[in-house]
Amino acid sequence: MNPVNEVKSIPLGESTEEKVVRIGANLSHEEEESLKRLLLRWQEVFEWEEGGTVGVNEAVIQHELNVKEEAKPVRQKKQNFGKERNQVIQEEVRRLLKLGYIREIHYPEWISNVVLVPKAGGKWRMCVDFTDLNKACPKDSYPLPRIDLLVDSTSGCERLSMLDAYQGYNQIKLAVKDQEKTSFITEQGLYCYNVMPFGLKNAGATYQRMVNKIFAPQIGKNMEIYVDDMLVKSLKRERHLLDLKECFEQLIKYGMKLNPKKCVFGVEGGKFLGYLVTQRGIEANPDKIQAIQQMREPQTIKEVQQLVGRMAALNRFISRAGDRGLPFFKTLRNVKNFQWTEECHRAFQELKAYLTRPPLLCKPGPGEPLLLYLAVSAVASSAVLAKDKEGIHQPVYYTSHMFQGAECRYTSLEKMVLALVSVARKLRPYFLAHPIVVLTDKPLGDVLQRGTGSRMIKWSYELNEFDLEYRPRSAIKAQALAEFLMEYDSDSERNNDEPGEWTMFVDGSATNSKAGGGVILKSPKGEEMHFAIKYEEAVSNNEAEYETLLVGLNLAKDAGAKAISINCDYQLVVEQVTGGFEARSPGMKRLKEKMLRRMAQFGKCEIKQIPRAENSRADELAKMGSHLEDVHAKRITILTIRLEGESKRIILWAVLNQNHGWTKYEAWPFDHWGLDIIGPFPPTTGQKKFVLVAVDHFTKWVEAEPLAKITEDAVMKFLWKNLLCRFGVPRQITTGNPKANGQTEVSNRIILQNIKTKIEEHKRSWMEELPGVLWAYRTTARTSSNETPFSLVYGSEALIPTEIVEPAMRVVRYEEERNQEEQRLELDLAEEKRFAAKIRLKNCKFCNERGGKKVR
Repeated sequence: MNPVNEVKSIPLGESTEEKVVRIGANLSHEEEESLKRLLLRWQEVFEWEEGGTVGVNEAVIQHELNVKEEAKPVRQKKQNFGKERNQVIQEEVRRLLKLGYIREIHYPEWISNVVLVPKAGGKWRMCVDFTDLNKACPKDSYPLPRIDLLVDSTSGCERLSMLDAYQGYNQIKLAVKDQEKTSFITEQGLYCYNVMPFGLKNAGATYQRMVNKIFAPQIGKNMEIYVDDMLVKSLKRERHLLDLKECFEQLIKYGMKLNPKKCVFGVEGGKFLGYLVTQRGIEANPDKIQAIQQMREPQTIKEVQQLVGRMAALNRFISRAGDRGLPFFKTLRNVKNFQWTEECHRAFQELKAYLTRPPLLCKPGPGEPLLLYLAVSAVASSAVLAKDKEGIHQPVYYTSHMFQGAECRYTSLEKMVLALVSVARKLRPYFLAHPIVVLTDKPLGDVLQRGTGSRMIKWSYELNEFDLEYRPRSAIKAQALAEFLMEYDSDSERNNDEPGEWTMFVDGSATNSKAGGGVILKSPKGEEMHFAIKYEEAVSNNEAEYETLLVGLNLAKDAGAKAISINCDYQLVVEQVTGGFEARSPGMKRLKEKMLRRMAQFGKCEIKQIPRAENSRADELAKMGSHLEDVHAKRITILTIRLEGESKRIILWAVLNQNHGWTKYEAWPFDHWGLDIIGPFPPTTGQKKFVLVAVDHFTKWVEAEPLAKITEDAVMKFLWKNLLCRFGVPRQITTGNPKANGQTEVSNRIILQNIKTKIEEHKRSWMEELPGVLWAYRTTARTSSNETPFSLVYGSEALIPTEIVEPAMRVVRYEEERNQEEQRLELDLAEEKRFAAKIRLKNCKFCNERGGKKVR
């Protein structure tokens, strides 16, 4: 901690010039005299001479190592130093002995070496290498305060005093039983600590625990403490002496001493926890900015890492940090072939230019509504949290999130929702303590409320705990925020996922017994999506044309189209919609009005008639839709939908273009389910005699439910409850049709036969035995993958009853901490395990196909 203003040294008393403290140089004469009298009155809180009795009472706090019982003591081999460094070590040992911080010891089981760390001015600091001892100690999970919240709480104060404890950690006694474990070796002999030394694993947590006890009445009110960084704050300068008095009273009560050489009293601001806090607000630390400004362009990977690290230290102040740092992140991915590209050069210069005028951040008031601006690019999302102060939006916090893996392929709307979720996770304390007004032109509230898709449902559930309100974005009255949004608006104009106008070709087809429709959607980038529609109820040719147009517009809306041009070869419908012909029948009037309402939802929507020859592909899809039973199931994806306000149901077959990005799917968990029915069995409770079974093609995970009757509603409930709500929306669900399932269904039929056999063994009690049958199957390794379905789904093997009756090694040697580490490791390796299983499945299929060939 360092003051931002000039300071001066003053003596406490006329005859004690050696007792000197530092105070702010800008204090008025009256304020300076009052502060001086206070410090003189409480001068006993300072440790003026080295060698006095210093230490917090053991009843308040003492440090315990809590070494694991099974840990084996380690005696490090003695490290030798040169004559000059040995002299430094010898002098430090003498000093510590004089203070009573260490003592000599004989026959210690743990021995550590000393290390010398260079200090400013060419001096050395003696430390002890407790690496081996720390490995044997469990982590103390005592929470440390959030730095950003401490900084927020400190900014805006008129007076600050920065305190430093004398020999901070050494004021805490070390438990007697643990003292010999801190033994260290020097040329002079073996010594151990009587007090808590620096370098121990949980020393910081113990110190935080102590200061939280001592200053419990002050923390959050007129003090903020992060481990050994202590600060007394006052919103009004008139209150500062009273706040200091409260702090001094607690110091005297618990016997804690301050170092007068490092304390500063009565300043207007200072560097605290890496930030510059003043009455104006929160500013970036000038030293951290200077570190980047003075950097040369990186010449090695290590220098790029230094640059990224320095950026991370300023993340709260950097607008669009993810986009600004992208060129540097790309460079770090190519460690072996380092290249500082022109893109990196531009990004580096832009970063330096941005840091010449970093934003001033403000702190929010208690319970004050905060504004949230969101923006996304192709590679990252960014957000800025702000407060409204007299009509001016002042930034509170900038944050950014780089898209990873599948996130890069999300739609623009999904990326925007992900941006909201990401900032809610990172700034959770702000979201819990304040109402948040999300300012965006995107319909985030409607999308989250509808919860379409498992991903949106999950995000909606996660955001439900916060007080969120969605409003359209209005004019910005703050330069920093205006620049933030302007940069993204210009980016979106250049890199919009779907710029320009969409094109749609439609055609409807109806005969006496069959009806269908065809839709071709073409994005501005040239990507095409083909849809064939089958109407299960008889409709006229005109109705088929209108219904197909309505379905096509729904699909275009879902795809994010803002402007669309419709091409149709049916003159009657085109003329009715454009007003050339009148719709006379009530049915046609209703369809026309519905069509016009749907077209009005787009920013631009026009329809025109084209020759039939130019609409041949849509015509083929319409005929295909009316004869869907002739289409091979392996080339299509099935989606069942209902038209708004209609009782008619249509089955929509999405035959995707082979060049489109969605056509290439890799087998993976819950990508493809097989659905079948087994039974009837002897009726049991509720007259249930059938079992509806779903088998995941990759993991062979089985879900099953007994049913009395096989109805559409029962199947839909099963799919919703057992598949969609638990495992997400699959790409494909295949029914038990041998022609449709092909070779990929052979293994599933074997599974069904095995389950059926097990159930039949239990006669009328089969329903009670069904969960056990499923459990046994899920926890048994499959020959094809050499893995159990349970392990492929959850990443680790289930603990089965046999391992309890006859204790397995993982039961006998169970340790909670080690078990958690092993679980994390298994989860990290889950993807690798699935990949290996995938290869084995392919090999197994290849061998089966080879074995099935006839050889002459």
